[in-house]
Amino acid sequence: MLAGAVGTHAFGQTLVDPSDRIYTHLAVWQQKGYVDPLPPLRPYPLPLVAEALDQVTARGTRRDVELAQELAADLGLENPTVIVSTTSGVRSKGANVGGDIGAQVRSQGTAGRGFSYSGQFAYWWDSAFSEDVDLLYLPEDPPTFSGAGPDFTIGSETFEGLEDIRVSAAFGSASLYVIGGFSRQAFGPFLGDGVVV
Repeated sequence: MLAGAVGTHAFGQTLVDPSDRIYTHLAVWQQKGYVDPLPPLRPYPLPLVAEALDQVTARGTRRDVELAQELAADLGLENPTVIVSTTSGVRSKGANVGGDIGAQVRSQGTAGRGFSYSGQFAYWWDSAFSEDVDLLYLPEDPPTFSGAGPDFTIGSETFEGLEDIRVSAAFGSASLYVIGGFSRQAFGPFLGDGVVV
């Protein structure tokens, strides 16, 4: 599947990002008893997430089932996905003006029996990192590599080149797997916390 989209700086959903919204939903569903106990270390491999979403479909309320099906479709559980998206935006606060423009490629899926992967590469230019713009405009999830260049200036605004690379691969089943990659990790059932680099 190949898709294009225009969106905001919040690029898309991938399992390789331990702060992705799917992990919040999985934690809530575990607390509700719809999902069997999940491992404390995120990100999870695709087979584990697929099994958890199947459990929600079997045990959850109608709204939870609909949400689980929507998340499964977004993840490309049936077929590997490749999504190319662009971002652009302008932000202002008083005399401070900031903006960004960029693109992202993300993919996840399975390849063969027991192998799954998730990854994303994003590159964008952002003026929000200039000293004149309030810290309110910094992204919630900072980029893996700032100062990736090349930088450029339009008028009084300097746009800094930024890139974010995350990838993980897993081999095994939902109950026994080995996972590795280059990404942020998160540990524990802490909603909105516990992310480590």
